[in-house]
Amino acid sequence: MNIKEFLSGNNGKELPKELRGFNWGAFILTFIWGYFHKAWVTMLAIPLIIFQMPLGINWVLLTVLQIYCGIKGNEWAYQHDFWMTPAQFRMKQIKWGVFAMTLSVVLPLSFMLVFAKFMSKSEDNPQLLLQNAQCTVAYKKIKKHLKYSYMESVTSADDVAYEFAKEDKEATASDDTVLYGSSAQGVRVDYFMLKFTKPANELCKFEKQNCKLEASFVIPDDIIEMQPCIFYMDNFKKIKPDEFTQNAIDKGFNIIKYL
Repeated sequence: MNIKEFLSGNNGKELPKELRGFNWGAFILTFIWGYFHKAWVTMLAIPLIIFQMPLGINWVLLTVLQIYCGIKGNEWAYQHDFWMTPAQFRMKQIKWGVFAMTLSVVLPLSFMLVFAKFMSKSEDNPQLLLQNAQCTVAYKKIKKHLKYSYMESVTSADDVAYEFAKEDKEATASDDTVLYGSSAQGVRVDYFMLKFTKPANELCKFEKQNCKLEASFVIPDDIIEMQPCIFYMDNFKKIKPDEFTQNAIDKGFNIIKYL
């Protein structure tokens, strides 16, 4: 079996003429349909969805792939279900098509209804979601990278920021602050910041709350004003959010909690 036969699940069975036609299940659901029919070429849709390309080329390629899958779908499906009678085969693929079309209507409609409820529940919900996202993102970054920072009584806030920034290619340290950003055409844009506070020659202790991190998105106040997320740390590189920040993390991205 060559690679082409493997990707299409080809086992040498020829599709009868009466079963030829466009397969809507393979067109709309692509890799989901392909998984259940062992048509592995449909899995190419996954990287095209995940990885973005300049000028949206990935979406153009995805559309081309979907059309190709729709055209070849019945042929691929027959390799998997060759034992079925023509009537059984048609009925199965019709069910896939109905399911795919229903899903393509129900999902967008559900998102629209949830969004409408989200907006009508409170006019503050969009800012609240952004605020909670800010704390959730910060918590994940701190838990992941703080453990690599050097922590002693003589360690300064600048030292902690420098050690912290070394662990992330998107991060740079500026004095006691870690800035996260991305560069395009030689221009860097910062989108997130962590500011460390640590007294010189003093151990970090939770009971003193003498060492902390302030985290926030880099957004001008005249666009939207948000409260920074506060985390306290000790010399064992453990972290503890303050009450406001903990509540924000608990709510996080769970849209149901905003309805």
